[in-house]
Amino acid sequence: MKALTVRQPWASLIAQGKKTVELRTWATKYRGPLLITVSAKKHGDHPTGCTLCLVNLVDCRPATRSDAPAACCDPAADEYAWLLADATPLQQLPIKGRLSTWTPPPALLQALNLYQQGRIIDG
Repeated sequence: MKALTVRQPWASLIAQGKKTVELRTWATKYRGPLLITVSAKKHGDHPTGCTLCLVNLVDCRPATRSDAPAACCDPAADEYAWLLADATPLQQLPIKGRLSTWTPPPALLQALNLYQQGRIIDG
């Protein structure tokens, strides 16, 4: 399983299932469960510096203008569209975000009960 840290308000929109395309300047070959965590940068009343939701990363491809509604913003010419599905809100546990995708520690996954829910296959 991988994790991705996202700034607010985008992270909350992903958790609500309103943002199903995440725009990044880099592509990924990873597909599968993706833990969305929130950066520590404050933005209004949105939660920060914590776990937020679990999504399924189903594809990654060059972004197009037609991705704008699902991305909640216009994509730049050199961005990639990460296609997200099945957003499941999680308990908000404190965590320090990181750049790029990263592997969450097993203790965090256990605290979120993801093993018991059968959401983590490879541990």
